[in-house]
Order: sequence, then structure tokens, then C-alpha cells
Amino acid sequence: MKRIWPIIFILSIVLAAPLCHAEESPEPPEPISADVYREEGVTVVLPDAWKPFSFVDESGTRTGYLVELWQAWASQTGIAVRYEYKGLPEAFKDMANNATEIHGGLRFAEEHTEFLDYAEAVRSAPSVLVIKDDGPFDCANILSEGTVGIVDEAHTKQLAAGIYPDVKVVAFPDEKAVINALMTDAVEGIAVGYPHLAAMDAETPIMEELNICRTFLYHEVYAAVQKDQIELLALVDNGMAEIPADQMKQITERWFLTGERPKPDWLMAAFPAAIAFIGIVVIVILWLRRRG
Repeated sequence: MKRIWPIIFILSIVLAAPLCHAEESPEPPEPISADVYREEGVTVVLPDAWKPFSFVDESGTRTGYLVELWQAWASQTGIAVRYEYKGLPEAFKDMANNATEIHGGLRFAEEHTEFLDYAEAVRSAPSVLVIKDDGPFDCANILSEGTVGIVDEAHTKQLAAGIYPDVKVVAFPDEKAVINALMTDAVEGIAVGYPHLAAMDAETPIMEELNICRTFLYHEVYAAVQKDQIELLALVDNGMAEIPADQMKQITERWFLTGERPKPDWLMAAFPAAIAFIGIVVIVILWLRRRG
């Protein structure tokens, strides 16, 4: 009889283990109707300090691209939004524990698809591949033979490694350091957003020395909802799509340099002035001849 009690004790522990494990992992939420979100509103968590997406400015005001974007979304959909501002670890914990409905902007990561469904990108911007005109490589062989400078961010390095596994990349702390590395020949090519090139060119003209080869990769920021909340996912995507184009343009231009500024064609720029000058000279000559 005494031998039976240890066996019963061990069996009890084994049977109880799955129950304990189940308590540690929250059950996924039941699907919620879109009407509930319209009636009760939603909680959107935004990054606490991610300039220019969401940050506190010098006056102490919370501002940024994502802040304005979600305000536009709320106005367009008529859904009341409760905002929270947190770092990624705390935000992920809240999303996994069903404490927050929407994350307003984050990078894609495969491991987070266990508890998140990603909406469409709320911001997409390309990095262009750039070399110097007088550099040792051209656009055809820079990726196979040269070194390419990129920004030292986890998602950038992950994208570059996934798309261009054989390229020699060198990471620098920010876009300015990347561009300076190219200009000082520390690397033979760089991948950087065109707006950063334009901003640097405004300070010190560099564009005439550069050759933009093509788009290198895209940086995308997504919204996300709790897993399997299909109707909320549709509300997010549809609401973003319904924001008027001119309003989206204003928001984007307020926080990002947009467009590409072509190299000036000095000959074409000077041509109309030259024609006008020649015309004036001809008129003066004819007038003088008549006077003579």
C-alpha cells in the first residue's frame, strides 16, 4: 500500500502540469463585431519615443506622423480612440494579453504573427542604392564587388540580409553617417532614403557627385490588431484607405521630405535667358543702325 502513494503523487503532478501551462497562456479573444468597436471605441497603442512617428516635442506636446494619422483615421471612421504610448516590449505584452486592440505602427516581424495580425502598411519608403560618379564600381557590379553602407537598425540589416545575402554591408549609426561614409570613400555604395540625400545636399551640395542606381529596399511600418480580429482588421484598412488623398499628402509632407529633386540642367535653365539676351542685343543694334 505504501508503494502506491508515491505513484499517485507523481501522476497528480503530471496531470496538473497542462492545467498550469494553460493558465499562463491567455486564450485568444473571441471575434468581436465591428458594431461593438463603433459603439465602444478602440485602444490604440503608439510608440512612446520614435521620432518622427510618435514622440514628445520641445513644448511637451505628443506629436508625430502616427499621431496625426490615427487622428485622421478616427475622424474618418467616427470611432472613438483611446491612445496609449508605450515601448515595444510593454505594447507586445498588452496585445498578447488582450489589453489593447490595435498597435498603431511597428515593423513586421514573423515571430509576432503568433499573437498579431498585420494590417496594410501605414508608411512605406524606399532606400535607393547610390554610388559616386567617379567611384571604382558602377551600378552593375557594386552589389557583387563593392561594400554598401546602411543604417545600423535591426530591420534594415534583416531586410538587406534577406534580399541581398551575398552583399557586403557595413552599418553606420544614422543616415548622415552613411552618406558621409560614401563621400569619404569609406564604402563604395550606400542604401539610404532620397529625402536624406536631399537634406544633406541642401547643407553641402553633393548630388552632382552621385549616381542613383535604383531602389535597394523598402522600409514599411504597419498597423496590427489582436490575432483573428478580422472585422477590426478590415476597419483599420478601410479607414486608412478612406482618408482623403490631400490630407494624407499634408500629413506625410509635414513629417517627411517627399519626392526626388532632379539634378539641375544648367544648359536648359540658361537657354531662355540667353535667347532673351540675344534678342535685346539685336534690337539695340538695329536701333543704333537706324540712328546712324
